[in-house]
Amino acid sequence: MSVDRGPVTLAEWAETVGRTEDSVRNHWRPLPGFPQPVGRRPSASPGPGVAIYARAELDAWRAQWEVSRDKPAPERLAVPGDPDEYLTLGAIARRLGVDGRTVTQYRSLIDQAAASEQHGQRRRYRLADVIEVLNTRAGRGVSLTPEVDRRRTHD
Repeated sequence: MSVDRGPVTLAEWAETVGRTEDSVRNHWRPLPGFPQPVGRRPSASPGPGVAIYARAELDAWRAQWEVSRDKPAPERLAVPGDPDEYLTLGAIARRLGVDGRTVTQYRSLIDQAAASEQHGQRRRYRLADVIEVLNTRAGRGVSLTPEVDRRRTHD
């Protein structure tokens, strides 16, 4: 699938990076070095139209912001062992060398995305599936459910 690399509005770009337009406009755009619009796209109503930005500039700015911010996105995790092994979430956390809550806080996402099997009172999950869920998390400070998050920012 090819990604359009042409100019985008903040709303279009925000959607591709998992943020809302308001979040980008209110929290990222005021930061030093945020790219300036490269033009305007005509709108259906009278007026100057909608500001458009160079997607490559926005992507480059975000990559630099991720590196420099105090809440970086989580590092990608490698699969520790046989990817097809079924383990409890606690056992997976121990394999990764992290606190159990680092894994169990994503239980609802893991339940949706990971193959699992019931073993007595315990549910075991396919190791590679759990690692994939953990590798797609947005990181500290970003809500799993932004529409019901009470924090002021999702960045």
